[in-house]
Amino acid sequence: MGSTPIFSLVSKLCVSIDLLVSQSEIQLISSGMFKEFRRLFIVGVFSTAPLALTIYLIVQMLRWFDSIFQPILWRLLPFYTKPVPGLGIIIGIMFILIVGLVAPSLIGKQILAVLERIVDRLPLAKLIYSSTKQIFDSFSQSGLTKFNRVVLIAFPHAESSSIGFVTQEIEAGVIPGTSGRQLSVFVPTTPNPTSGFLMIVPENKAVSLDISAEEALKLIISCGIVRGSFSHLAKHP
Repeated sequence: MGSTPIFSLVSKLCVSIDLLVSQSEIQLISSGMFKEFRRLFIVGVFSTAPLALTIYLIVQMLRWFDSIFQPILWRLLPFYTKPVPGLGIIIGIMFILIVGLVAPSLIGKQILAVLERIVDRLPLAKLIYSSTKQIFDSFSQSGLTKFNRVVLIAFPHAESSSIGFVTQEIEAGVIPGTSGRQLSVFVPTTPNPTSGFLMIVPENKAVSLDISAEEALKLIISCGIVRGSFSHLAKHP
């Protein structure tokens, strides 16, 4: 009779240990499933984000076209009483195509010059327009040709390097306190290359890279993902 309580206690202890082991296995399985779920979710986000962002921006732009040109149609066309979905988008796209066709011509340049003079007389509008125009001009196909070459310079400190664009070659003695030829280098930020830093560095401290300005921009915007290796970029002097 005395052994019954001991046997019962041992049985309960075994059951408790078995339950603890089962709970631990469940926790391990749940933890592994959660880690796999998190990994798959992150991969899915990075895979779909560029396409989703592109679609979102296009949709927003088209909606903006529609919101602008639909009211214009209401005022210009008396019989246009019921809005037609998408008609403003079509007119907006046609308007951009016509501007693209006319702008390079002599008449188009004169019209743009007149509009620019009007905007120049408006303080706030002048600031916004000039800044936006400079950004688009710099990173357009014609603007990229103004970047003489792509270089690697020590920035932001001596132990690190940054990609930059040579915007001007400065002769020796032009800048006080410097000796030898200097380079004016624009170091863009990533992933937004429209902002950055203007650095004046000695020519012998800049390493020329064997890539075009377009390739360098892709590298900067992608945060270095486009090219996996940098070992072959340096030009031999």
